[in-house]
Amino acid sequence: MPAAGAAIAAPAAGTLYSGGSVINFSGSGSDPEDGALPASSFTWRVDFHHDSHTHPFMAATGGMTSGSFTVPTTGETSANVWYRIYLTVRDSAGATHTVQRDVLPRKVTLALATNPAGLQLKLDGQPIATPVSFEAVVGIVRALEAPASQSSYDFASWSDGGAAAHTISTPATSTTYTATYRPASGGTGLSATYFDNIDFTGATVARVDPGIDFTWGSGSPAAGIAGDTFSARWIGQIEAPYSGTFTFYTVSDDGVRLWVNGVRLVNHWSNHAAYEDRGTVTLTAGQRYSIQMDYYENGGSAVARLLWSHASIAKSAVPASRLYPAASSAIRINFQLASAPVPDGYLPDGGLVFGPRGNGQTYGWNTDNTAQAKDRNSSLSPNQAYDTLTHMQRPANPNAIWEIALPNGSYDVRIVSGDPSYYDSVYRVAAEGVVVVNGTPTSAVRWVEGSATVTVADGRLTLTSAAGSSNNKLCFIEITPR
Repeated sequence: MPAAGAAIAAPAAGTLYSGGSVINFSGSGSDPEDGALPASSFTWRVDFHHDSHTHPFMAATGGMTSGSFTVPTTGETSANVWYRIYLTVRDSAGATHTVQRDVLPRKVTLALATNPAGLQLKLDGQPIATPVSFEAVVGIVRALEAPASQSSYDFASWSDGGAAAHTISTPATSTTYTATYRPASGGTGLSATYFDNIDFTGATVARVDPGIDFTWGSGSPAAGIAGDTFSARWIGQIEAPYSGTFTFYTVSDDGVRLWVNGVRLVNHWSNHAAYEDRGTVTLTAGQRYSIQMDYYENGGSAVARLLWSHASIAKSAVPASRLYPAASSAIRINFQLASAPVPDGYLPDGGLVFGPRGNGQTYGWNTDNTAQAKDRNSSLSPNQAYDTLTHMQRPANPNAIWEIALPNGSYDVRIVSGDPSYYDSVYRVAAEGVVVVNGTPTSAVRWVEGSATVTVADGRLTLTSAAGSSNNKLCFIEITPR
């Protein structure tokens, strides 16, 4: 008896697919005795071929003379792939005939490069040396990632405008994706002080740590510091490589607190096993912000880590190139009540009129401002320097001016304004006419800080309230000669 005959009409021979393509298939079947066979005689199957093996894609499906399937855009990224469509027809006597049709991928060449050349990237999560080129299937999603820092360089941009880690849909034309890097920022780490007790007392060891990424276990962080009962404080500044929301993570065993830009992001001050906490803050590219992390270890394993992430930065330890220790040559003035504790490393300003302070510096106000100094003793304050302040626009002295005698020259100035108890101000503080602090506090962010380079030409660095300020206040100032 003659066998049934099957034929695939669509897709046509030579049809190419891209990721996301809809492949329509149809066919016919006939038998010399039965004539054209009905849909009930048809069975379709689709296999996905990869190199020398296959994966079932569409299980055997009967009862139709046509249908369709959609090519995924994710999954297998190899270019050595194709789909094979099978049609089997069965006549009334049970005789079958099977035919097949291959649908091949539409391919292009992709290339990855860096500027400067030869740096490492990640493709689909795997490290890859550059420059490199490879075949890719059009429409398939690929993951590109440029590490935030490597070989003394920091990531700057991708040629397609994507974030450091982003996905692409393989384009219809051959394309090169180039990650551009710039020389790494000049940071070296944070100023670290280790204390031989859990409450920041006892013998101390001071150094600069290139980052906070420690798993001490039962060991000691430094000679002279006990392994199971110690505390540590890291202070300095952090520079944001991008603008936007950053997530900071701490991993600690035991207690940890973290402040960035005066905002407390983490407060897990208790004995606990290794645990990850997190908080978010918005930063501006190229600007430096204060950072402080406190930690204590009270027995068992000791862990202290600081990591970050951003739309353009995969979660990773904060690199030394973005961290700056407290400047040893800086002059630090804290605005406070005369009776308040003086923060370590600062000179106090209690609101007196400009004059020699007996501490090697000459500074003060245009008129007596002692009544405008405050000490809040607030649990919201990162430390004592943030807890104290002096008003600049009170009715008794509505245009308060503060000055310090300095040799003529250029200075990097960092100023912090704020109040842990109130947020009804608009902070705008100028140094030598340059607006350094410019922002409005909120219930969540009580402090505003800024940095600028200014020039002293008359032997005094002068702070004033800039136009648009309201209820202006000063917490502290740091002045570093350039």
